[in-house]
Amino acid sequence: MTLSSERGMTMVELLVSSAVMLVVLSVTTTVMTKSSTMFTQQRAALDGRNSGAAAIDLLTRLLRQSSCISATAVYCQSIVPDPEPNGVFDSVRVRADWNPRDGDLNDPYEDVYFVVGGGTLWKKEPSDPGLVSFGDQVQSLNFAYTNQNGGPLTNPVARPDLIGGVRVTIVTTAGRGLPSVTSTSAISLRRIK
Repeated sequence: MTLSSERGMTMVELLVSSAVMLVVLSVTTTVMTKSSTMFTQQRAALDGRNSGAAAIDLLTRLLRQSSCISATAVYCQSIVPDPEPNGVFDSVRVRADWNPRDGDLNDPYEDVYFVVGGGTLWKKEPSDPGLVSFGDQVQSLNFAYTNQNGGPLTNPVARPDLIGGVRVTIVTTAGRGLPSVTSTSAISLRRIK
């Protein structure tokens, strides 16, 4: 056995291999950090989209339930536009005897108010002690009202009996650096006599 075959690594070889290892670790850490950030942003976008979709689904279902069953129905006028009132159609109160139809508005979701504040969609029913969080990451909520012919209804507060349709628009935040998500749904009210 020769002496040269038993020698270890030189200091230069050790420094070069350490430098290569640091570069590989640095690249790996950068890739992992960017992947984690991208996952977090995509998850926030998906959560925002899901929150908006769930909220708009419930709102349109409740608005559909508010349709008049007959001209003599006690709760025929069941959509209250701008219940705050602030002159902006960014909140709504929906009153409908449907859960079950029993002649009163005391059952869940039969008399409910929705408004957005602080990035949260809030709901309030008579049995709630205050506003209850209903959806997060909600930037804005907007209602546009039409008459029974589909034309715009400019003052639904003064004449809620003329409301023939409602378009609901919810904008949810998707996360930092990502665009907001806008969800819109429109319904026509039934006037069954």
